[in-house]
Amino acid sequence: MLLRMSRCRHRVSARDHHQFVTLEFSRNHLQKQFVQNEADLEPEIRRVIFGGKDESVVAPARPMSIQQRSVVASLAEPPVAKAAQILWYQSKALELMAHFLFAPKDPEFFCMRQKRVARERVERTKELLAA
Repeated sequence: MLLRMSRCRHRVSARDHHQFVTLEFSRNHLQKQFVQNEADLEPEIRRVIFGGKDESVVAPARPMSIQQRSVVASLAEPPVAKAAQILWYQSKALELMAHFLFAPKDPEFFCMRQKRVARERVERTKELLAA
């Protein structure tokens, strides 16, 4: 498995900060991981992993959820002993695949969306206050 992660910050305007996380996996590894779940992958991802040609793809951009941001943020400071970090990073790689390579789940009900948005606003406010 090839896993390369990089983080960079890019300033668009005086107040906007964009953060990017890049994950790279070998095609062979992804085929083995997703053979049982091929139909549930993002269409572009499925085409690249199981299609006949070697090509690259960038999945559609969408904002990260609070849960996704939490997983990404945890990569900077593994909460395990140095000897366990390889295993920990492998598990995080699988978790990131589950978050980012599959098509979004079924549409949520209005009330569930309102609750999620409220939680995300609280988390974002806490992040801003901490900064």
